[in-house]
Amino acid sequence: MGILAEDITDGVSASSPNRFRPEYFRGIPPTSPAGSLQALATLDAQVEAKAAREAREREDKAVQAAQDAAELKHAAQLERSVKEAAAAQRKATAEVLNAQKAAAEEKRRLEREAKRNYRIGEDFYKGFGKAF
Repeated sequence: MGILAEDITDGVSASSPNRFRPEYFRGIPPTSPAGSLQALATLDAQVEAKAAREAREREDKAVQAAQDAAELKHAAQLERSVKEAAAAQRKATAEVLNAQKAAAEEKRRLEREAKRNYRIGEDFYKGFGKAF
């Protein structure tokens, strides 16, 4: 005996004949097989629609994940290029500052050397005896 031929009177509630006890009723009422088949067809259609919707959602999530990964990769690339540009700028600035510092040190060295080696020469004595 199959599920379709189950005796549904076993699952009728004693307090109300219109209620079925869910712990006993597991089948389709034999009095309305056409309506039950139509209900099963509707349920099958709903299950198929839900499966199709879930498949579309999974596909959309996969596409979104791929887009997110591409955006993250692009953002990381941009961040890396900005850091490289900043490092190159710092290096160029440091080179300019070092060159200026070396020039200033050379100038101070030459001034110190000129003070240390100062001698009174012909140019100094040429100025005597002349009216300005």
